[in-house]
Amino acid sequence: MKKLFSLLTIALLTMSAWAASSVTIDFSTQGYTNAQDFDGQTITINGVSMTFNANGGTTPKYYTSGTSMRLYANNTMTVAAENNITSIEFTFSQGGWANNSANSGTYADGVWGGEATNIIFTNNTGSQVRIQKMVVTFDGETPGPGPDPDPESNVFAPVTNVNDLAAGDKIILVGFKDDAAFAMGDSRGNNFGGVDVTITDGKIVTDLANVITLEAADANWNLKTAQGYLYAASSTSNQMKLETPVDTLGNANAAITIDGDSAIIVFQGTNERNVVRFNSTNNPVLFSCYGATNNQKPVYIYKATGEIIDITEVAKPVFDPSGRAFVGSQEVAITCATEGATIYYALNDGEYEVYEAPFTVTETTTVKAYAELNGTQSEVATATYTKRVEVATLAEANNLENKKDFVFYGNVVVVYQNGSNLWVKDDSGYGLIYGSQVPEFAEGTVLNEEWEAQHYLFRGTIHEYQYPYNVTASEEPLQTIEANEYTEAQLTTDNINERVIVKGLTLTTAEDPKYLYTANGMAIYNQFGITYPTIEEGKTYDVEGMVSYYNNAVQIMPIAVTEAQGTDVIRGDVDGDGVVAIADVTALIDILVGGGEVSAAADCNLDGETSISDVTVLIDYLVSGQW
Repeated sequence: MKKLFSLLTIALLTMSAWAASSVTIDFSTQGYTNAQDFDGQTITINGVSMTFNANGGTTPKYYTSGTSMRLYANNTMTVAAENNITSIEFTFSQGGWANNSANSGTYADGVWGGEATNIIFTNNTGSQVRIQKMVVTFDGETPGPGPDPDPESNVFAPVTNVNDLAAGDKIILVGFKDDAAFAMGDSRGNNFGGVDVTITDGKIVTDLANVITLEAADANWNLKTAQGYLYAASSTSNQMKLETPVDTLGNANAAITIDGDSAIIVFQGTNERNVVRFNSTNNPVLFSCYGATNNQKPVYIYKATGEIIDITEVAKPVFDPSGRAFVGSQEVAITCATEGATIYYALNDGEYEVYEAPFTVTETTTVKAYAELNGTQSEVATATYTKRVEVATLAEANNLENKKDFVFYGNVVVVYQNGSNLWVKDDSGYGLIYGSQVPEFAEGTVLNEEWEAQHYLFRGTIHEYQYPYNVTASEEPLQTIEANEYTEAQLTTDNINERVIVKGLTLTTAEDPKYLYTANGMAIYNQFGITYPTIEEGKTYDVEGMVSYYNNAVQIMPIAVTEAQGTDVIRGDVDGDGVVAIADVTALIDILVGGGEVSAAADCNLDGETSISDVTVLIDYLVSGQW
């Protein structure tokens, strides 16, 4: 009867805690470390599981700067729950999903709506999506955080008398921020994070806190966790770390007293910042050691009233290989570290079936799997295998549809590299490999075959190969790289990503120091931060650089801007007498009619050619005094 009463009590507590129609997920309160990697990981918060996958892109991570999950281009986030999810409201610190980001329902202006137990969001924006919070609303009651704990397990009650502590006791440390309670979680290196806990009737039920076992040490205590012993680590900075075994200096030896309800835990070793306190002002909150005089908040001891068990007893399945790109076909194996567990898997959100042996996928496929033993299920693992097409030339790569993955079987030569930009060419054309993970190469390097990337049309015109992988140099000797010479009038979108040199340009400066402009208005954009010479009126310049495209016009990103040879040529001085006068108009007409020798000075409109329009420009100059 007593057991039945306990079960009913816990059931009522569970219902009151989880009967709301929505839950709020705040990533800043989970105790994640800065730059923590979540690729291929599933986390479950308040009954909502979230699985993150890089899918060949930059690894999704949590950053304390902005307190948000960062998903990069092509990353996916799968949100799942036991009951139907009807809406998800996102709070972003930067960016946001595109309107076509979800695989079901509708998404706009930070809110997803629909009805599903599993939603996949894909970052197809080309930039970062930084998620701080999510409010998830369900059809019916909110699902609980997993299987209910045994009524006598994972329950912690406050300790208000130090004499109630004994060797072997299981305790957790708790701190308070406003009306919220946080238990000490996992180590973050120099300190420990905090996890949300709820206090009901004065007790805490949780399997997320870092459980400490008390070990008697002389008249004091050693505080042992599953990862090691807590100790004060410094006399000059606020640090609490783990050590194993306990060192001979007694740094893990702690005196515990209780003043009112709060605990005073003081490590007795040689380090002077040795008082355990709760830092509620840090974002996220943390537990660490401070000096005897400090402004941090006290900690409270809660002791287990019964058994401590790990509710998630079944290990999450592991894929071999983990999600990756492939060519042709890919064999997938799934294992589980829990002996005797049965693995279930599903392809592309299909029905789950029992896993018995490795299987092969031949198209882009998302695989999900969970393990089960004695009615207890593991977390769901997810991996995506992306099929890439094979191409042998840059022209073939450039003809692929936008955001199409490929493997390159052919030789390309490095034309120019600057930072994340690597321009290459072959006999069929030019392209730009873009990604910070690309090694540095010398100009003229021949790349090995079988590098991988995704074709992307940047600004709808520039062919980029993003998310590059396996880009390496062959042992072939360096090839000679020379810029192809063009006149300004000859440059078109066909020259994008090509290394060119345009000689004899008249240049003007702009208010924006990154820009120069030709007399005809073409932009010279200083993408690479080179040093320009002082631009002087009456001189011409040679510009070498990479052809790009912006604001519906071709532009050059310069590698070098140099004063042109023969700058003593005076524009419009066709007869070469050092003066621009009406006689030069006659000389220019004679050249056009009689086919005489054409000088650089005759190109009055600077289009690289000599024609009747140069006569018009020259006459206008003689009348107005301005070119």
